[in-house]
Amino acid sequence: PLVALSPDGSTLACIPTSAGGEASTSILRVLLFQVESGTLQSTLTHRNKPGETTSPLSNPLKVFFVSSEVLVVLFSDKLFSWDLNRGVIAHRIHTKSPTQSFHDACGAQETVFVLVAASDTSKVQVLKYSTTTGKLERVIKAGKGGGASGLGMADENLIVRSEDMVRIMRLSDGKKICKCSSLEETNAGDQNLSICQNMIATISQDQIVLINVKSGKKLSSVPLDKATTTSARTSFDLWKQNNTNLILAEGEKLHQIDVHSGKVQKTWNCPMDGSLERQYRMGHSNSVIALLYKNGQYQVVSESLSGAGNDVVLSWKSPEDTKTEDSDSKQTQKRKKAQAGAGSQSTILGPGETGGEALISEGPVSKKSKMEQDLEDDDDDDQDAGEENPTVGERLQLLQQALDEEEDSDNDNEGGEDAETALEHGIPGFAPKQATTESLGKVLEQGLQSGEDKLVELALAVRDRTTLTETCEALSDDLLPGLMNALTTRMAAKGGRAAHLCIWVSVLLKSGRIKSIAHLQPLRNLIQERIEVFPDLLQLEGRLSLMTQAD
Repeated sequence: PLVALSPDGSTLACIPTSAGGEASTSILRVLLFQVESGTLQSTLTHRNKPGETTSPLSNPLKVFFVSSEVLVVLFSDKLFSWDLNRGVIAHRIHTKSPTQSFHDACGAQETVFVLVAASDTSKVQVLKYSTTTGKLERVIKAGKGGGASGLGMADENLIVRSEDMVRIMRLSDGKKICKCSSLEETNAGDQNLSICQNMIATISQDQIVLINVKSGKKLSSVPLDKATTTSARTSFDLWKQNNTNLILAEGEKLHQIDVHSGKVQKTWNCPMDGSLERQYRMGHSNSVIALLYKNGQYQVVSESLSGAGNDVVLSWKSPEDTKTEDSDSKQTQKRKKAQAGAGSQSTILGPGETGGEALISEGPVSKKSKMEQDLEDDDDDDQDAGEENPTVGERLQLLQQALDEEEDSDNDNEGGEDAETALEHGIPGFAPKQATTESLGKVLEQGLQSGEDKLVELALAVRDRTTLTETCEALSDDLLPGLMNALTTRMAAKGGRAAHLCIWVSVLLKSGRIKSIAHLQPLRNLIQERIEVFPDLLQLEGRLSLMTQAD
């Protein structure tokens, strides 16, 4: 499968394919999603250089994590080891001869094991490589026969699925400990092996056989989900739920397996969404994680098995659903913070939390003060009868229009022209003032905390470097990654804004307060992607120039 989950369950990697189901022959892209938020965190890209005599990058066999810092992509003739900290391919490993082919691979910590078979000798071997140096450290014999199809690790043991048996060997010396035979043959390349703790799950004909790693004996078997066709069986994964149970995902079923006996304790239905083009399920701990594909887009969703009934539904979420969930989560967090700090300090409330505009609350409001405030508001309304008071939405719209019109003009003339813009829209007495460090900081902080894009956009329109420097220094550390992400997202969506937004990026980087590489990885990937397509754009520009001159 072209989907993998990091050891800590925080990151999901996926190799996307085109609409026709085929991967690009010259470009390899790996998408990295943050599981908790379901958002795309970064994109790893590798491209064959023009004229380079190398094999195509289409049809990768597998992608998997060796650790949280190393990701491996396996092809039939090569292997890429990706350094996630630097975002580059650290090592490239190729087959030694044209008759050899890679069938599967696995790894842990700083080691990768590759299952290789030779068509001329029918020998099956396991090659041990170091992810630190990329060098071959050992060759382990794994029998004969060209049907080698699966490789995995469990504790200090190496497991090979070859033809009609499972062979279990010691990692230390490569000696065979035991084997489990009398299994039905499977096609090489099919996903038919998943290992967790002391248990092996492998497909044999119409059932899943569970095998004990230490003894090689069959513990039990689970019938394959007949409702799922072989071509649609993209979910086959075994993971640890707790100290006593494992979870086996197969087809549209989730089985809770006793870690000692291998018996099924409970089964959940996990129906496939018919509207999706592709979907793959895996898990970590007590959660089921799904990668969904629809209309050219990928989405990561997860559900907890705690308290789940007989059905676990993992369905596509529309942007409205995602926005509502994010808003509800943020509003809940803000309410908890407001309640915890009520009466002790001022709390800035987000839009809509009190049914109106954002305001500063000095603590809990008593019933009496609330009634008095309502009366005062009524008196103010009577006194201001006949005057138009712009709403927050109108103010934001006017500010954005004013900033857009001032984009190419000097900052000295902003106040007068903004006032003219406000008057043209029929709202007297409203004139945006030039941003100060205090006002910009409040707008930016509230926009990042509440997720209001309009407020963030309003703040990002400011270009004065001194004001930006003072504002960034005043922001709390937990808001800076969100600001960097907002800048990167906007530059990726509209490249023309980069010249202006780079001022913000420069101020953030020079502040030295963003210390995690993970927060800078999306920006690095964006720059790398733009650099890679730049030569093609230059060629296109040259051709267009020639065509224009010819006309």
